Amino acid sequence: MKVNDLRDYRVPVVNGLLQRAFGSRFAGNFGDSEFVPLPEIHELGFIVNRRFLGYHKVIGKFDCQDGSSIRVLPKYASSAVLYAEMYEAKFGKKATVNIDSVANGDGLFFS
Repeated sequence: MKVNDLRDYRVPVVNGLLQRAFGSRFAGNFGDSEFVPLPEIHELGFIVNRRFLGYHKVIGKFDCQDGSSIRVLPKYASSAVLYAEMYEAKFGKKATVNIDSVANGDGLFFS
């Protein structure tokens, strides 16, 4: 399988795991932007709680493109641990969770 094929496969699978762990409004394929709404991309990026009219709240991000390492706000720590357990069961690779409390009022963080 080519790298692009693997990425195209992994994004919807990882988003499915995120939705099972965090809730149906969460997705992890949003890019960085100075503008709202954040753009939806075809790779793993920011983890967002999707909201009305695209004003999504960033609650974390992927540290690895394969989805095996995520960084989230403390409020979402238990959901992140559940995601990591499901990721490990699905892909057979250890997943790591990092908790980061650096955020502004909109939940945007991670430079």
